[in-house]
Amino acid sequence: ISILRLVLNLFLDFSGTEVESEVWVEDGVLMMTTTGNSCGPIRTVRRVTGDTLVITVTVVNKNVSATRTFKKQ
Repeated sequence: ISILRLVLNLFLDFSGTEVESEVWVEDGVLMMTTTGNSCGPIRTVRRVTGDTLVITVTVVNKNVSATRTFKKQ
């Protein structure tokens, strides 16, 4: 398992709320957890398989996810 972690400083999200993100790469998958949002932590996973990018965003406290799939053109 190859893991690289980077903790980013506080920054403002799209609504002006101060949040903090931790970003890491694990087995070639880019993962990010953002905390400080009013809805609680948000986990974003970006996975590339062949010519397809799949981005999954999860509101951790509610266990609700949305997935977007992009195919190389």
